[in-house]
Amino acid sequence: MLALAVFDDGGGPALYAAGGFNGSPGAPLVGIAKWNGTAWTEVGGGISGESYLVRALAVFDDGSGPALYAGGSFSHAGGVPANGIAKWDGAAWSGLGSGVNGWVRALAVHDDGTGAGLYAGGSFTEAGGQTVNHVARWDGTSWSGLAGGVSAGSPTNVSALASFDGGAGPELVAGGAFAIAGGVVARNVARWNGSAWSPLGGGLQAGTDAWGAVVNSLAAVEVGGASGLYAGGGFLIAGGMWVSYVARWDGASWSELGDGLIPATVFQSSLYALAGFDDGLGTALFAGGNFAAPGGERFIAKWGCATKSVPGCAGNPASLAALTPSAGIGAPLPLLVTASAAVAGFAQVRFGAPGTGAGGCGIVIPGIGELLLALAPPPGLLASGVLVAGASSLVVQVPGIPALIGLTAHLQGVAVDPLIASPIELINGLALKLGPP
Repeated sequence: MLALAVFDDGGGPALYAAGGFNGSPGAPLVGIAKWNGTAWTEVGGGISGESYLVRALAVFDDGSGPALYAGGSFSHAGGVPANGIAKWDGAAWSGLGSGVNGWVRALAVHDDGTGAGLYAGGSFTEAGGQTVNHVARWDGTSWSGLAGGVSAGSPTNVSALASFDGGAGPELVAGGAFAIAGGVVARNVARWNGSAWSPLGGGLQAGTDAWGAVVNSLAAVEVGGASGLYAGGGFLIAGGMWVSYVARWDGASWSELGDGLIPATVFQSSLYALAGFDDGLGTALFAGGNFAAPGGERFIAKWGCATKSVPGCAGNPASLAALTPSAGIGAPLPLLVTASAAVAGFAQVRFGAPGTGAGGCGIVIPGIGELLLALAPPPGLLASGVLVAGASSLVVQVPGIPALIGLTAHLQGVAVDPLIASPIELINGLALKLGPP
């Protein structure tokens, strides 16, 4: 199985699985199948062709209602001509114009400012009969290229697509194996703003994998209160920095994730899949592939599970966020307080015992907010700083005490501005699970 997606065809949400399979016990499932919670069923006759393989799935609404789109290497879907890409509306398959002339390896929905479109990336060079060079946009009626696409790879392809806002508005990010995007040097990863391509720092380079792509996966995930674009693949260097198969782009620069990943076997190592998921401890990044993590995890690993926001029941409008995906002992913990009404003054972060009941509610203090820490023992002061334009950046040094590993610290902030009518406002809480350095 190479792709999964959830789609509601009118009978309720169901899980669709796709790949290169051609059946299961008691059911002729070809290339794609639907799981309704109790059984697998075929999807309109499935995918076919001399060499059929579904590599990507996405749900997109072209104006006629949501539909499931499948991309890969095939010539027909449900008996209908559909070169490399097809649409399932819950009742029948249809092609997207004349399709593409090669593999589709990635699909993503993105709005470039002119409306949402379905973007496809892969090893194809044509879409709808026009030259597009490995990446193209489908608007529901026709295909269009993206300023020359990408080129100069070995072999050239786009294996990952994601929509990400790094501070300049949503952009489409493409990753794969290429050196040029729209005539601009962009090592294996580039962003499209709706009119032109540009590189992401020094790009991603070095290392190879069995699929011929340096970048296999991209995921825009908010971890620890900070959004980022995470890239995974066969690369070893990001923006000139050693990162080992996985890196984070914040809109301006690349950064490493701990010590990165290491080969799990003597064969080629790579990261193939990334996804964000909240397992109850806050949203974390999950990675899958042929690797081992420094902590001993093999083939699947989790990054950034330390922080869980505690909103309470009243929903304090001011916010407290941890700006790192981990809270390791002996390490600095950067925090950001963003006030709602307070603009100048000061901010504090306090720690204590959790003060919420079984329903997650704290004590509402009129005109101030909802207190989420217990009053006994009294919350202690952890950090304080000056509010500048309603925000305060604070850094806390986590004690380097091994006995703290595995414990959860409970925090809540307060913003105070003596120049406004209601000068004190409480902030959401944070529950931080302390980990190794």
